[in-house]
Amino acid sequence: VRGRAVDMEDVDVELLLPGLKTDDAPYSEGDKLELSQKSGFAAMLHVQKLKLDRISVTLVPITYQGIAAGEGAPLKMTPPDLLNMDAYWPITKDPGLAERVAVVPEK
Repeated sequence: VRGRAVDMEDVDVELLLPGLKTDDAPYSEGDKLELSQKSGFAAMLHVQKLKLDRISVTLVPITYQGIAAGEGAPLKMTPPDLLNMDAYWPITKDPGLAERVAVVPEK
């Protein structure tokens, strides 16, 4: 899942959801996802500078409870057996500033 941070300007957040088994995407354009110590913990795996002085941050949960889908249903995930740190990071492509992303700030 990739979205734009609300409280940090010019930051994209990529949240990996390991072991998620679902037929439907957990988030839709316009959904909001709150990342806080109250709803779970995530580790930062990668940070990359993008065009126009933007930053992409890749996170992976280190606890697998407390993260809910856009409609509020809890997501059932399992820890990965192996994390390929040699993979291309970030995993999702940069949508750029003009493109819409799954998570958008309030207006």
